[in-house]
Amino acid sequence: MKLEEQFCYRTLSLGDSFSGTELMWPTRPGTSKNETFTDSDGTFTWDGDMWRDSNGDGVSHNTVNIGEIEVGKSNASSSDDSESSTMSSMSWLANTATGGASTANLPRTGFLKYNELWHQTKTRGVSFSWQNKWKNPGAKFWRGQQIKPFQGARSLGTKLTAAGGVLLAADIAMSGQIKPSHGINAFMLGISGTGVSSIVAGAWFITDMGVGAYNYFNGDGFTTLSDVIDQSEWGQKKTIEMYDGLY
Repeated sequence: MKLEEQFCYRTLSLGDSFSGTELMWPTRPGTSKNETFTDSDGTFTWDGDMWRDSNGDGVSHNTVNIGEIEVGKSNASSSDDSESSTMSSMSWLANTATGGASTANLPRTGFLKYNELWHQTKTRGVSFSWQNKWKNPGAKFWRGQQIKPFQGARSLGTKLTAAGGVLLAADIAMSGQIKPSHGINAFMLGISGTGVSSIVAGAWFITDMGVGAYNYFNGDGFTTLSDVIDQSEWGQKKTIEMYDGLY
């Protein structure tokens, strides 16, 4: 509340409410045509130029007694919210589908057995990169021969990583925010070009979705680990608000 020129003001947004005994009304112009305002005297509607009561009369700057004020949402606003929710859901589904495809493709890449840190040989067990035999020219040759059948799946993994990067950038652009989860996913996409890092990225995706499934079956909705981080006090503080996005 602030006092200005003997009028009592309060800035209200859609969905806000205020309880008190007196308020100078109207306090502000409407934000969209057909937006409604309800107090103890009835419901008022913004016609684009001024607030009007149920009889179509404009509201004067008189002090009115109120019980509770609530700014309702017009049909247009509800429609906008529905579209925003749809876009947000579609973006989430696209990113999740791409992450799921990358994780499902991981076993086909051979990275679980053959990567830059360990290699499952045909006759001598597992060879590790810190062993002297790893640098043996013959060992290098046979490692190359063994991973040839996996080149197609690895190429697909590279394309899915690129697609994930595009979708992540689109999500940031449309939401107008950079959340901690965006940073985590960007990091996972960045490291997924190597074998061991692809395993780490896959483990993150499984954990993220696993937390979502756990919360869902416990009645908390499909709240993933990314959501938990973003919605935490720390996550809210770290979120960068760039502009008013589409959702």
